[in-house]
This record gives sequence, structure tokens and C-alpha cells, in this order.
Amino acid sequence: MFKFLKKRAAAGRRGPTEPSPELARGLSVIDKTLADLGYQLSDYGAIVAIFGLQSGYSEAEVVSNILVTTIARDVKLGWNDVEQMAILAVHGLAMLQALKLWKDSNLMRETIWSNDAAALYHITCPSPQQSEWVEQILSDPVAGKERLAKRLRDVP
Repeated sequence: MFKFLKKRAAAGRRGPTEPSPELARGLSVIDKTLADLGYQLSDYGAIVAIFGLQSGYSEAEVVSNILVTTIARDVKLGWNDVEQMAILAVHGLAMLQALKLWKDSNLMRETIWSNDAAALYHITCPSPQQSEWVEQILSDPVAGKERLAKRLRDVP
């Protein structure tokens, strides 16, 4: 459980930041899926994930959004590091394979798969438009505000 949720639970109350049991289960699935992919969800990422679930997105769709945003942030930070950019390109391909599996398993809507797959491709493959894609993704006032997850390893 995340720090901001533990504080509320320790106080013996459920407040506006503590999700319902259904949302808590969804958040747990998201947290585990990200861990399986080599990421640790941040507290802010957990809040964004809860908002996504409350907005009707599936767990896979929320994970996809967190991955795209986190990888965009990593690309921006590693922009001048050729080795880091090569690692992110390989990593992006691995994440694309995970997203495709979710889409093929009907865990993700086709339109979201299409948008997120295109974004992952454009932010991890060197091109003249790469920085534009990164900036567009990070311009989201909620998801782009802070780091949503930390990459713990390079390729799942």
C-alpha cells in the first residue's frame, strides 16, 4: 500500500484520498503489473492511476498511460546519453509487445492501443519528431506533472 493510503488507514478512517475496495484492487493490479514490467509506481502515480480507474479506463489502459508518460520522461532526461537512448529504444519495443498482448486479450481498447503504441514508437525511435512527441506527452497537466513510476530495470 502507498504511504498516503497508509496514513489514512492508520488513523482508522477512509478519506477522499483512500480508494474504495474495488479501486484498491485495481490499484494493486496496476502496481503488480508495473512491477512485473520493471517499474515501481510512485505515490503520485498511484493517484493518477486511481483517477484513471475512476474515469473508466481498464487496469491495462492505466498501466499503458503510466508507461508512455514515464518512458517519455526518461527519454527527455537521457536525451544526450546515446547508451541510455539505445536502452530506451529496446525497452520501448518490449513495452509495445506487452501492450499488444493486452489489446489482443481484450484488456485494452483498440483506440487506446493505437494511440499509446504510436506514442511509444515515436518517443523511443530516434527521429526529427521525437522531441515533439516527448514534449506533447509530458505537457499533460496531470500525468506529465510529476514522475509516475521509476524504472527499476531496463528490459522485462
